[in-house]
Amino acid sequence: MKKLLFIISIFIILFLPIFSFTNRQNFFINNSSSNDNEIILEEEKEEPVEINMLFLGDIMLGRYVETLSTNNHNYPFEKIDKNIFDNKDIVYCNFEGPITDPHYPTKSGSTVFSFPDYSLDILKENKINLVSLSNNHLQDHGRKGYENTKKVFNENNFEFFGSYFNEENLFIKKNINGKDIIFFGVNMINTPYESNLNKERTETLNELKLVREDNPNAFIIVFPHWGNEYKIKSNKIQQNFAHDLIDTGADLIIGGHPHVTQENEIYNGKIIFYSLGNFIFDQYFSVETQESIAIELKLNYNNKDDFDPKVSVNVIPLKSIKSQPQLIEEENKKEEFLLKYNLSNF
Repeated sequence: MKKLLFIISIFIILFLPIFSFTNRQNFFINNSSSNDNEIILEEEKEEPVEINMLFLGDIMLGRYVETLSTNNHNYPFEKIDKNIFDNKDIVYCNFEGPITDPHYPTKSGSTVFSFPDYSLDILKENKINLVSLSNNHLQDHGRKGYENTKKVFNENNFEFFGSYFNEENLFIKKNINGKDIIFFGVNMINTPYESNLNKERTETLNELKLVREDNPNAFIIVFPHWGNEYKIKSNKIQQNFAHDLIDTGADLIIGGHPHVTQENEIYNGKIIFYSLGNFIFDQYFSVETQESIAIELKLNYNNKDDFDPKVSVNVIPLKSIKSQPQLIEEENKKEEFLLKYNLSNF
């Protein structure tokens, strides 16, 4: 019996390692993912990020625009090709006046604007989801008109930024598809700016500097309300301030106020649109006040860790007939339009 146990022990010592090794070897072979018995680890691929935005010019829904809209509140948007609003993360406009309570229609010839209470419904119906209040007409009915406009927007969860005096709501930060986008407004058509330009400019630049320092990876768009009315060429004050804004941290500048379209340019690799013109207005006294541009902006990031997007813009020429903006369709007329206003696509 002892001899039998001894033989079994010797057998286990000699052959168990070989058996175990063979099994281990078969384990790896059977779980191999290729014919060559190699284990291939598939790398996780990071998806690119794309953000699409549309920027419109000044929208004024009072005075004769309100009269024309009496039986159809959506009258101003009836002729525009709605496809340009599709698949946009942001559709923006400059909201050129207050929603007042009580509302009294603006008299013909008056520049003290009052917008009807259905104004917000019109914006939302046409996919506009962000507006600037950084303009001179927000003060047309004093603090009360401005506060009521904010109240209407806040109660309806509608996003806005800016103010007449640049004292509050200076910017809004939105996270879009995982990327921070900052919309920063400044109104230069007010009493403080016009009486002490250098002081106000310095304060704005200091505010922008702080925003940039707090948000080093954000894409910052600045919306100045500035310039000379009815001039299709920007002035030196606009140009110098635009360059200062970019040097301070702005990635893109989109201006308004002149009621006509002005040129664009590239400065230090950043795009400046000096004025988009009137999108919806009732100024029928010139061709230029009835022409404007919309801007399609596309930001392409390589992945979630990329904070330096490729920036593409498409300039959309528009004409307005009786306060109804519409696309300029003919290629030759689009080319003439871009040449007239010294505009380029980038």
